[in-house]
Amino acid sequence: MSAPKRNPIEIQADDIIISDLYLKGYSYREIEKKFKADNSRKHTLSHTIIGKDMKRMLEAWRTERDDNIDEWVNAQLIKLDKLEQNYWTAWEKSLKAFTRTKTKTGHNSFGTIEETSMEDMLMLGEPRYLQGVERCIQKRCDLLGLDKPKEMIIRTNLDNTHFSYETHPALKKVS
Repeated sequence: MSAPKRNPIEIQADDIIISDLYLKGYSYREIEKKFKADNSRKHTLSHTIIGKDMKRMLEAWRTERDDNIDEWVNAQLIKLDKLEQNYWTAWEKSLKAFTRTKTKTGHNSFGTIEETSMEDMLMLGEPRYLQGVERCIQKRCDLLGLDKPKEMIIRTNLDNTHFSYETHPALKKVS
């Protein structure tokens, strides 16, 4: 005789317990023992069913995480776009010529004297703004994975192994 089928509400309740125990480090067999020890249930679960339930939940979590990562990356890209736009605006403003006015105030025997001088200033631009643009571009490349992989050196006790992603056959990108 087979075990009674679980309804969707029971499956959902079981998922909460299984995932909680799984995330605390319990094995499928240990979770099975917990279910067998709980006499308030009309069903018990085998470690095989628990494994299938966990596989289903892990896949759902992976999908949800991937969706969340995509949303997070998009939000960060929008922030970078706005920041880069502000850097470009500041850069363009730092290139504009302007007139600097200096006023000197002094005192002599006749009273207060004010001397005003004007000087046209030609601006070459503030390089920090271009560095900000560069950082935005680099961060965008990092988030999108556009940079070429870096070379890695792996050292073991046995030998000095040297390979790069470009030359190692198992790690080459398939085009």
